[in-house]
Amino acid sequence: VHAARAGVLQLRDRAMQVSILGGLAAEFTIAQWFSGSPTTLAEQRGNVVLMEFWAPRCRSCAAMFAFLNDLHDRYADRGLTVLALTGYRGASGGRTHDDDLIRNAITEHSIDFRVGVTADDSLRKHYGATGIPTFAVVDSIGVVRLASSKPDRAALEDVIVRLLDADTEEEFRP
Repeated sequence: VHAARAGVLQLRDRAMQVSILGGLAAEFTIAQWFSGSPTTLAEQRGNVVLMEFWAPRCRSCAAMFAFLNDLHDRYADRGLTVLALTGYRGASGGRTHDDDLIRNAITEHSIDFRVGVTADDSLRKHYGATGIPTFAVVDSIGVVRLASSKPDRAALEDVIVRLLDADTEEEFRP
């Protein structure tokens, strides 16, 4: 039963990810920023934005932080913004524990990019991010160009570089 439910969630997430490709990215509401200055997608127009949806207890998510730091270090000056977005889980009593886990992840992985906690689960659902880690890449005019729960590092970097190199967004073809 658990495997069947997981399969249904994966299919639902992938259908959502495919449905948002080529459309305007959904704006987010961040309840708290833990790293970096507050921002919005509207403020990031002109930049390519990589969003990672993650959870503090997710080993696969933590394994991606070195790669995301590397992308940030190499491409921030060219217009890449990396955002790691998570949410609070469970009762409000667990929030302090989640805060500690988020701060520990930032310290342990020397995260240099913005880390925030979303106000609710609506953004995660919109981007098909029930499974984590999930990634979305938004171009400089606010269009979703990639959404995936498959942490394919080469494909992710390829999309980012092509978007950063494109003179106009019309030149980009996924």
